[in-house]
Amino acid sequence: VDSFSEQITGQEDAGSRIMAAIEKDEFRLFCQRITPLAVNSAEAEHYEILIRLMEEEESMMPPGAFFPLAEKYGLMPHLDRWVVQHVIEWVSSQDLRGTRLEDSIFFINMAGATIRDPGFADFVRDQLEKYDVPGAALCFETSVSDLSLTNANVAGFARQITQCGCRVALSGFGRDRISFELLHGLQAEFLKIDGSIILNILRDRVDLAKVTAINRVAKTIGIKTIAEFVESDEIVAKLRELAVDFAQGFGISRPRPLLELGSFIGPDGAG
Repeated sequence: VDSFSEQITGQEDAGSRIMAAIEKDEFRLFCQRITPLAVNSAEAEHYEILIRLMEEEESMMPPGAFFPLAEKYGLMPHLDRWVVQHVIEWVSSQDLRGTRLEDSIFFINMAGATIRDPGFADFVRDQLEKYDVPGAALCFETSVSDLSLTNANVAGFARQITQCGCRVALSGFGRDRISFELLHGLQAEFLKIDGSIILNILRDRVDLAKVTAINRVAKTIGIKTIAEFVESDEIVAKLRELAVDFAQGFGISRPRPLLELGSFIGPDGAG
């Protein structure tokens, strides 16, 4: 963290630099496709929202290097608000009717500090109303690690967010000990199966059994599954065989600027 701090600012304290980047819109939104796996599926393609600092695009920093800095200086709630506001503004500026993006959902990762922020749900509601965007266009992701540490906070956050019409997803599931007890009160619509076990399902029978069991239980309780870190056609074929609902990873598509996604919207699809 300290070395990245010096890399950004030339000084040890980078908090003011990160805050200035938020205020001056020096971040850029990217997206990565989440594709349905069933053959001839009627499901829409969805997208996970990613964020890059402009200095990263200029190869001055590795992607995501600013996150530990933002966490260190307590700035993640500010950054998450920036992301939410700009995603909602982008959705409101697009004419998605008649395109494959009309029913797409945009997944936004939430930091633990943001989940504990009592004013965040009201901020989301205000932004949705301001830009006249339905809450169903957004899905807020929380990780298993955040959920296990602050279950009560996450459950309260999920309740408030779903009252806005938004969806909830739990990511990183299966990395550690599997417990569906974590899902109580979460109202999750999507469960992301951790990429560390997805990567091994073709060569590790234990990981294959984990994915099979997670998918089966999720389907039983009405939650859709998304495989993370899908990197090959062979893994896609295996996931289809297991009836996993969606896949995400470099084997599906690489991240691209959200503005670029908008430029390819047409009546026949999302490009």
